[in-house]
Amino acid sequence: QAPVGQALVPAVERFAVLGKGPAGGALLELFEEPDSAWEVAAVALTAHGPLDEETVTASPASLSLLLVGELAGGHLDGLPADGRCSLQLRCASARDFEKWAGALRVLDLLPWPDGACEAPVRLPTAPEGPLGDVHLLRLLSAVEGDQQAQERLEARLVSRACCIYVRLQVPEHDLGQRLQVLQYARALLASKAWTHQGKEEAYFVRNGTCAVLAYCESPEVALRVALRVLGLLREFPSWLLEVAPKVKGATPLAPCIGIESGRLLLLRSDCFGLPVLVAQQMALELAQPWQIVMGTLCCQAACGDPSQQAGLTFADGRSHGSFDAPERRFTYVSVTVQDPSNLAVGLPVLPGPAETMRHIGDLGGDEPLRRLAAVALVTDLGDVAGIAERRGLLQALRAVLGAREIVSGLAQKSSGQVVRIEGDNVIVLFPSASEAAYCAAESLAQAAAHNAGRERDGQIRVACAIDGGEVQVLGTEVAGLAFERSFYLAEHVARAGEVLVTKHFREEGWPMPGSEHVQISGLKHCEVPEGLQDCAGRREIAHHCVV
Repeated sequence: QAPVGQALVPAVERFAVLGKGPAGGALLELFEEPDSAWEVAAVALTAHGPLDEETVTASPASLSLLLVGELAGGHLDGLPADGRCSLQLRCASARDFEKWAGALRVLDLLPWPDGACEAPVRLPTAPEGPLGDVHLLRLLSAVEGDQQAQERLEARLVSRACCIYVRLQVPEHDLGQRLQVLQYARALLASKAWTHQGKEEAYFVRNGTCAVLAYCESPEVALRVALRVLGLLREFPSWLLEVAPKVKGATPLAPCIGIESGRLLLLRSDCFGLPVLVAQQMALELAQPWQIVMGTLCCQAACGDPSQQAGLTFADGRSHGSFDAPERRFTYVSVTVQDPSNLAVGLPVLPGPAETMRHIGDLGGDEPLRRLAAVALVTDLGDVAGIAERRGLLQALRAVLGAREIVSGLAQKSSGQVVRIEGDNVIVLFPSASEAAYCAAESLAQAAAHNAGRERDGQIRVACAIDGGEVQVLGTEVAGLAFERSFYLAEHVARAGEVLVTKHFREEGWPMPGSEHVQISGLKHCEVPEGLQDCAGRREIAHHCVV
């Protein structure tokens, strides 16, 4: 794991990150705070300098390390672009010093103490302690416009891991009842799905709309975790009757699971990368209830010879086009359990009421169910996967995080409640139409200001959709036609720079007085999946485009 700390260059405090160099040795990256004033530089460190001198000197008494290296990117005041420079690392504690010294020893830049034996070092596939949005945005701002620095940063932040996307098909109940069933299902998975015999095998990332996202280190572990998820959800109805007899509708949730491996960037409460999109699409479009769909290479890595996997049936699927770019295709394998009763074999003891409620609280669902009349605004970004393919994952992530920052900040200023952030979607509830409309319009305006002078792949291309009506909220869960319609319009219909409002929303009194300058298109219709039909049973959403 790359240490992070403070460096004096030579007497100015900088933010320092140590990582493995692309051609051996190490790379020390330096950032200047605060916020947008950061400037980045990189110093390449090798075991010996040009005259065979030691390049790293440790001083345990003063908790400091002296590093000598070549400037490999960016700039440092007073040094030429290819200058040799000295940096002093000051550590805050003995523990911090040992962390830095240990990392330098692993990279063969510092000798091990006499009598110490270098232990085998295993670099984790996925980073411990994922970054937060604000920290990562600062790092991205520091390298914007410097492709070489951006590639170095991406190499340090991106890990190879396996994404598990679990879609929970909840039977049609009363909305509040549906949210409660979802809440308990998530708690059951949080309690028992990701660990085995006390060892963490997979890591929960976030909850989505009737879905759960997790990751693990290998396809083999992912398949094992997915089978455990199926087993737990098969036991869910009888378990729910025991721990929460007042919650009705404990019917099987008919899970569909997608698994794909590849390069992932892990954030606190989220992860990004093409495997996330592919696993999501597998779960939403390809997997049948109680079925697992895996990428072909991912399945081969997990199973080796499928014929040797007792109790499972494997079926090759056809080449399939991805969500946002049909020309980008992938192949897959469907995995079906031959005898579902075998899923119960080896399951852990299911949690009791107290443990279940603790997990519900940890997931942010210990608040009472709320029914309210609200206006739902959902924002979306287009072509995120395409930008990642053309310009790298960090370029796409810069747009996603920028949009989050804009929309979340405006929501807080206009009485909005950010219920959930889900990938490139931000879901906000407002008490009135005017506040939702203001947030949407101002989000587009701020995005346009950011985009000025930037090429298309560097822009924040936001689309918005708004609907109003009764919704029900339970922690981070939200349900109701107003939310579901606005989510569908933002995700599948709205284009960058558009705000779509439903016919129903406009008939409720919008636009408000004072917004006469707003131009509204004629009524349009889009076909929608079953479950989003209007009160007359029509499977379409009538909507206007606001300019």
